[in-house]
Amino acid sequence: MAVSTTNGHDYKVIGTRPIRHDGVDKVTGRAKYGADYTFPGMLFGKVLRSPHAHALIKSINVDQALALPGVKAVVTSADLPELADKMEAAGEATINLTHLSANILARGKALYDGHAIAAVAATSPHIAEEALRLIEVEYEMLPPVMSVEDAMKPGAPILLPTLRNKEDGPDKETAQDALRQLKERVAKTWEKKAEEIVFADGLFSPVSGNGVKPMTLKQLAPRLARTGGPIIGRATVNAGGVGPAFATTLVDVEVDPDTGKVKILRATVAQDVGKAIHPAYVEGQMQGGTAQGIGWALNEEYFYDDKGILRNTGLLDYRMPTCLDLPEIETIMVEVPTPGHPLGIRGVGEVPIVPPPAAVANAIYHATGVRMTELPMSPPRLLKAMLKKRATHDSQAAAAD
Repeated sequence: MAVSTTNGHDYKVIGTRPIRHDGVDKVTGRAKYGADYTFPGMLFGKVLRSPHAHALIKSINVDQALALPGVKAVVTSADLPELADKMEAAGEATINLTHLSANILARGKALYDGHAIAAVAATSPHIAEEALRLIEVEYEMLPPVMSVEDAMKPGAPILLPTLRNKEDGPDKETAQDALRQLKERVAKTWEKKAEEIVFADGLFSPVSGNGVKPMTLKQLAPRLARTGGPIIGRATVNAGGVGPAFATTLVDVEVDPDTGKVKILRATVAQDVGKAIHPAYVEGQMQGGTAQGIGWALNEEYFYDDKGILRNTGLLDYRMPTCLDLPEIETIMVEVPTPGHPLGIRGVGEVPIVPPPAAVANAIYHATGVRMTELPMSPPRLLKAMLKKRATHDSQAAAAD
């Protein structure tokens, strides 16, 4: 069996490429998700959203919606607890609790087009949809803020204070604590002491052997209930800092001079991944991030009108790259373990999103001589820039003659 080395430790599973058990089902469409299941007595939810980009919510009347047969509940922000106006750690970010609650269901005012105002639970999606139309909301329109420049002007409307982000690192102590408890359960089953149990290659065995057949985790699982209950690994960690992540992207492009359409001929992403726990997954993250970055570079864009209403609300109008738009994305994993992490890992999911727009812009410049400075570099925008460059060149040539 291949052995992977990280920070001086040898691993038999980390760094290998086990087959993803659900992979075939997902790529063939056989896999089932939450929306694929129906059960007797299920309720269906619908959300009423603000049609305005910025507005005070003066009143919400849900009486008619509640009276509709088949409606089981209608919820607004008045049904949620008022959380303290303070910052709290919440996963990867530090979030103001009041702002978090107000984003779930608008409290006091709608902050953007589509902000959730109320939610309905009913016995069918059609009844839930009808109930939404019966909810009466009185708004007082407020001016929207459409750009960073507008937000910086004196007297600009203030929506929310800036939120701060932070990251937290995981720790292997949790797994070690869980393993300690598992050894105790095996020891109880075999009437031995926990220190007499060893775990290797997925098997629990007594140190002395004595002809006892090793036990797998699958065999131990049914015994947990009668030997103490579920296993919960616990640990505390004083994180020593998150290791920075790095990626770079190389692209070859072809530009149609008549339409401004850009075709990606080749894309390569190189990234310092720290230690690749599951290399195939890491490569998938690198490819997915690069594809998203190329989408940002070439096509993905929101279109708002002057009232702050989003006009391209569906995937037919919000142009995302598909497999037809992209070549096979080559990946180069550079493994420099993070010193402050027990496994040396670094974040890999979002890092490769960043370089592609700059790489594509540079490639377009080398192909056309046009330096694009605004995203996305869509065909209409690029064609306009190329026509402008040609007109300038023609006028200069005419003047020289």
